[in-house]
Amino acid sequence: MKRVLGLITVCVIFITSCGSNSSTSNTSPLTPQVSVAITPSSQQGIDQGQTVNFTATVTNDSNSQGVTWSVSGSSCTGSACGTVTNTSTTAATYNAPASISSALTVTVTATSVAKNTVSASATVKVEPPPAISTTSLPNGTVGTSYSQTLAATGGTGNLTWNVASGSLPAGLTLNASTGAISGQPTTSGTSNFTVQVTDSAPTPLSAQQALSINVTQPTMTITTTSLPNGTVGVAYTGALQVNYATQPVTWSISSGTLPAGLALDPNTGAITGTPTAAGISSFTVLVTDSTTPTKQTATQNLSITIATAGANNAVLKGNYAFLLSGYDASGNRVTVGGSFVADGSGIITSGTEDINAAASTPAPGLTFTGTYSVGTDNRGTITITNSATATYTMAIAMGTITSGVTYKGSILEFDSSGYTMSGTIELQDTTAFAASAITGSYVFNFEGSDSAGARMGVEGQLAANGSGGITTGVFDANDNSVVISGGAIANTSVYTVAPSTGRGTLTLSGVTPANYAIYVISASKSLVLSLDTASTNGLVAGEMDRQSGSFGATSLNGATVVGLESQAQNGPDVIVGIITFDGTGNATLAGDENNAGTVSPSTGTATYTTPDSTGRFTLTPTGSNHGLVGYLTTANQGFFLGTGSSVETGSFEKQSAGPFTNSSLSITAFFGDRPFATSPVAAPPGGSPGDLSIGVVTFDGAGNLSVTSDTNEMGNLMPDQTNTDTYTVGSNGRVTLGSASIILYLVSPTKVVTMSTNSNDPNPTLGFGRQ
Repeated sequence: MKRVLGLITVCVIFITSCGSNSSTSNTSPLTPQVSVAITPSSQQGIDQGQTVNFTATVTNDSNSQGVTWSVSGSSCTGSACGTVTNTSTTAATYNAPASISSALTVTVTATSVAKNTVSASATVKVEPPPAISTTSLPNGTVGTSYSQTLAATGGTGNLTWNVASGSLPAGLTLNASTGAISGQPTTSGTSNFTVQVTDSAPTPLSAQQALSINVTQPTMTITTTSLPNGTVGVAYTGALQVNYATQPVTWSISSGTLPAGLALDPNTGAITGTPTAAGISSFTVLVTDSTTPTKQTATQNLSITIATAGANNAVLKGNYAFLLSGYDASGNRVTVGGSFVADGSGIITSGTEDINAAASTPAPGLTFTGTYSVGTDNRGTITITNSATATYTMAIAMGTITSGVTYKGSILEFDSSGYTMSGTIELQDTTAFAASAITGSYVFNFEGSDSAGARMGVEGQLAANGSGGITTGVFDANDNSVVISGGAIANTSVYTVAPSTGRGTLTLSGVTPANYAIYVISASKSLVLSLDTASTNGLVAGEMDRQSGSFGATSLNGATVVGLESQAQNGPDVIVGIITFDGTGNATLAGDENNAGTVSPSTGTATYTTPDSTGRFTLTPTGSNHGLVGYLTTANQGFFLGTGSSVETGSFEKQSAGPFTNSSLSITAFFGDRPFATSPVAAPPGGSPGDLSIGVVTFDGAGNLSVTSDTNEMGNLMPDQTNTDTYTVGSNGRVTLGSASIILYLVSPTKVVTMSTNSNDPNPTLGFGRQ
């Protein structure tokens, strides 16, 4: 019994020895495995109609049954994939299709007869025969680099190029590997040749193409593209040069004129002389050579800028931005903003500007060059010509001179164009020419007209993130008494700044107008004008200032000087004066008003709300349904926008401590008029037409003043006007003149706000002056 159990155990342990099951014999590791190998095994490349011979070897094929052969393809079936012939149990020939339109990849398979689950395969890529697709080549020019690459389709493997007959133009070669024809032609004429391309199939195929290259002599060209600038009274030399001309040549001016005092030598092309007048002269030079029988000619458009030799031109040096606003001869609103580089010697080397006019479409991103001249009193002119071929002149009055360079000034359109515009010009801090410099909270204040020409104002606050995004914002708007109060500026608003000019763009989503050009003065200030089409969304301009400090009840406390302008029923209305905030919500106004030529005191009381975190507050005069919305840039300083039908806009600034006397005003300052609140109206019989003036004024501290100004009286230009007057400074900083032509309020001993007070002028202006 024990013996039987032992045998059973042995059988269990060595079950393969104790049982004889035929179904497992084939998988026994002791059974030899059948395998197939195909030669060649790597992918073969041939052209259409060509063949590849394959052999197969079967291991452990005890009866030498060999293989069967088949061919297949992913993009073909049947004979379209080719055929296998001359088949045997060990070899076969693959025959590619006789004609194909595109490359074809097929698989040749050898399958074991002894065990049909075992096979080996190889791929064959069949190509159409090579064909040259380049059918023509461009002309060449003697002495000029030439490069063209021949193109071919089809063919197996690497292609090789050669010139089968004829020859390339002298100086050109054909690269056998790339098919590039390159070099510099040395001789003119037409070269006819045939190129051949050959593939690298086992039996190479070739294709040919007849081509030609026509090489011409180079065109005579004036190589002078610019000429040096000059200065009035200083000897000038410039030279014109030409290439590929048959000497001798003759030079002439075919259109335009050289600057006065200069002449062109017809034999040498030298421009010499001594300029006698400043300006930009544009002209076309013509050169004619001696080719026979037909002379070749060439022309070139050129210009020369002649600057005035000014004793004080060096004060205007660096990058400056400007903003002009006003009206054209028909009373349509116009705004121009820009920046330029002054070289300190009377030349504007480069500039960019944006023009937006209610009577036309916006003209953004114009470029310009020009000249300028600054006199000993820091008054002068700037003349520019822009890329739209417009030339205009502006009068300037500059001040705030530090280290010999002027930082701020006033600017006035001063030419025969019919435009009556004025504004400001300021030195730019080029380190702020980046989006990263514009970061933090900013307050903006814009004024202008809506799509119908009615008065409109927009002001608000926004937060710039330093990388081109505006994260939050709030605004107020008044479009001819249609008021938006505390509207949201969407966080889709964006801005950019160009690093070369300080010009940027600003989009205020949710605001009308929505799109603006900005010109960076510093990280804290930019000049701004809208770029939307005025006939659709209106036209406004102004400035954007960075806020400082936090805001609350103590942010309004004390005396501030205010200047407001608006549109009354009978014409422009201007108010200047002092608003005193008591810090607890009450305010008083003591000032003066000029309502279309009628001058009267402007006094009253008001209440105001505590400024919120954005600096926004409201000021409501006692007994009035309408008031002002203010936005603070810092404590006791900011901008105002009215909520009534007259659409007041303006600013206020903390007044330095008084009391004041005549000796408090002892400065030489530049001054300027802001543009009219609305289009100037015709003067009554015997009255004065509306005018804008800029200039310099000296207060002697003893009650006497002298003025030199430039005035644009609705197109009537009055340069270099001089005048003397007397002045009296009140203890509150109110200043009156003996002529009663202007009332001023002192912001500080170096800064004033002004209002014209001519009783026969229905177009009062709000102005400014500063040292």
